[in-house]
Amino acid sequence: MDATTAVAGSTPAMFSVIVDAMIDAAVAGTSPEGCTIGGLMVTEEAGLRGYVGKALREAVTIARLMDGTRPVNDTRE
Repeated sequence: MDATTAVAGSTPAMFSVIVDAMIDAAVAGTSPEGCTIGGLMVTEEAGLRGYVGKALREAVTIARLMDGTRPVNDTRE
C-alpha cells in the first residue's frame, strides 16, 4: 500500500511540476503581441486556473460526501 500511495499520490504532483516548467518555457518563447500570448492573457485575466482548481476541489468534495467521509479542505466550509 505504501508504494501505491506514493505512486498514486505523489506522481501527479511531480508530473505537474514538469508540465508547469514546460508551459513556462513555452510562454517565454512566445512572440510579443502574438496570438499565443494574447490567448493566454485572456485565460489568465478570466481566472481560468482558479476555476479549474475550484472545480476539481468540488468534485473531490462530492466524492467524499458520497462515501460518507467528512470533507477536508474543500469548497463547502
